[in-house]
Amino acid sequence: MERPHFDIVASGARMRAIRQERKISVKQVMEYMGVESTQAVYKWGGGKCFPQAYILIALAIKYNV
Repeated sequence: MERPHFDIVASGARMRAIRQERKISVKQVMEYMGVESTQAVYKWGGGKCFPQAYILIALAIKYNV
């Protein structure tokens, strides 16, 4: 069985697009997630890294997807 491929850049672009469509600021995400800087949010949206699973679930709730 072949493992699934996840496009980190496309995923980041989608997370950023959803956040912007919902008019949610990076600062609001930072505060909601309890992270200390906006850098993590920018990394996720920029396709630099995937958020951890629990963060991805929380973002899905925040973004209503």
